[in-house]
Amino acid sequence: MIRDFNTAVAWDVRDVETIRRRFQLIQALTSSGNIPRANELASAYETKANRIIEGQYTMPHTIDDPEPLEVVTAWDLLTNIGMSRIVALVIGIATARMTHMAEGSGTSFPNGGNTSLDSEVGRMPLVTNGFATAAGTVMRFGATFLQTFPSHVVAESGVVDAASFGTFLNRTLYRVDKRINHTENLDATSLTLAIYCTSV
Repeated sequence: MIRDFNTAVAWDVRDVETIRRRFQLIQALTSSGNIPRANELASAYETKANRIIEGQYTMPHTIDDPEPLEVVTAWDLLTNIGMSRIVALVIGIATARMTHMAEGSGTSFPNGGNTSLDSEVGRMPLVTNGFATAAGTVMRFGATFLQTFPSHVVAESGVVDAASFGTFLNRTLYRVDKRINHTENLDATSLTLAIYCTSV
């Protein structure tokens, strides 16, 4: 069974660079082969988001651990073409990996046949503004988005293999009561995706 867990976080513009550097560290650790430490940091970020939502995060916030403006989460699905890409990578008939994360404002209900976001606002490269890492049966992705993106409601997101168009691994729709309102130049968002693969 495969499930994906997503977080969307709004940050004050003064704090988003701290998050971007944290995501870059995860990517650097992955590239250098220190996968356990990379996954530890990525997992800790996800755990913190969950604990904030549940009102259980009691650590004091600091410059290196800033307080988010808003945190939302969602479980959703992989696309059929995303699953096909995983299969193609396993058997060696594809080499293109997931390289970008996209966010959008579309609200149509997600289904396995989705090939793109409903209404994409923009996407960011994982190598410079995010990370892609894995440990055991869990794949993790994350990206920080620019405060200069036009104001919009962050209603959907996905991981994709190109700077434009491309194959989407997943499409996530956040519930109506769990959507971040991005205001241009006042805040910035970060998104993460964790894909859990378990035997059944």
